[in-house]
Amino acid sequence: SSGINAEYGQSHVFYETEVDVGHIYNGTADKAIGATLVILMLAGFLGNLVAVLYFWSRRRENFPDYLYAVNSLVDSLISLLAFPVTCSLFNDRHALFFSSYAFCSAFALLFTFLQRYSMFVVMVISVTRTVAISAPFHAVREPLVKVALIVYAVMLAVTHTALMATNKIFTIYFNKLVYCTPFSLMNDWEWSLYMVVHLTTTLLVPVTVFFSLIISCKSLMKTGVLGSEDDKLFWRISVTIALFTAVFLVCNVPMFALYVIGSLEIWVEVKPSFLPSSFIHWYDWLLAGIFLTVLNASLNPLLYFLRMSGFRVWIFRHVRHTCAALGIAPAECITPDVSASEHFSRHVVRRGTQDRIV
Repeated sequence: SSGINAEYGQSHVFYETEVDVGHIYNGTADKAIGATLVILMLAGFLGNLVAVLYFWSRRRENFPDYLYAVNSLVDSLISLLAFPVTCSLFNDRHALFFSSYAFCSAFALLFTFLQRYSMFVVMVISVTRTVAISAPFHAVREPLVKVALIVYAVMLAVTHTALMATNKIFTIYFNKLVYCTPFSLMNDWEWSLYMVVHLTTTLLVPVTVFFSLIISCKSLMKTGVLGSEDDKLFWRISVTIALFTAVFLVCNVPMFALYVIGSLEIWVEVKPSFLPSSFIHWYDWLLAGIFLTVLNASLNPLLYFLRMSGFRVWIFRHVRHTCAALGIAPAECITPDVSASEHFSRHVVRRGTQDRIV
């Protein structure tokens, strides 16, 4: 469009106007999304920070808690990065923080890294849980899983940093997106190769997670809730993982779909006409790329609280300690009687060679 081309090459900030595309975003909708993002951002950051402290304290006795700690740390940072986006939404989509190219580049690299790494961690959690359910006597090799997490993190960081350092990509702020994103300067074959690798690794995650969820659910329905306490606890843990995976898929499938649609638009020059163009144009990546990602991050601590008794006990215990430190009588702290839950949370489930603690 003329509005974009006029600024291209002169700035990393690009604005589209009603003159350029024939329609404009809804200011009221922007503020409503921004207000909701503030709530999700605070809930996600604080909730995941608490979850990191809890899971990290248990990482040595229960390997799944190590994975949860990593995921919670990533989710807390994702939630925090929504702040500059909310500021732009409340200010007619002006760049504000993103006006600085250094900030714009740092945001684009960090958010892209965290978003993709979070997907990978969820995939690892889902796959390892599926193995535990389907083959309970098969031990997951924890050192190999940790190496995989490190290797993938290094690969993501090095790839995008190298592309930016060699001027293969740069970052732009686009008011259509309301955030900064990498933009390619590659030639045709380089871009095609990058997109093939990117789409393969991106789409591998939801496909793997989806089939892991299906296999886990079939195994759970087949076995049901057996009579012993160990079996009941194992079944409860597995249902929690299934819910965790389902929430991830619901929140991330729209973004995966946009990746595919965007690739078709570039390679095949096909533009889908079955969706309202004005809404899709202004809100597709904002909702799928930012809003739903932050929503996912904020829902995870709530799921932990509702499904994990040990997490609740840990929180209530620290609330009581805080009240005592502030001179508030324990009876005045709004915490339930956790004696039964404490006993429940200490119960270790042993299946095969793995220990699992709820």
